Amino acid sequence: MEKEIISDYDLKVLEVLKQIEKLNQMIDFHTTSTGDDLSREQYEFLKERAVAELQEALSIYKIEVHAMIAA
Repeated sequence: MEKEIISDYDLKVLEVLKQIEKLNQMIDFHTTSTGDDLSREQYEFLKERAVAELQEALSIYKIEVHAMIAA
């Protein structure tokens, strides 16, 4: 069976998704555990930037992220 090589685009999408996963964890932590609104807002801002980066990475596949964002 032939090994499939992960393209740079695929790798970038995976990296950004992992970044968003970690940011979601930090947002949840500051929402439920610390009540630190400033930190939560900062992580939400970073998440918005990561989502924009994801949109850019997915554009090669003609996928628009904004259509998938629920909150």
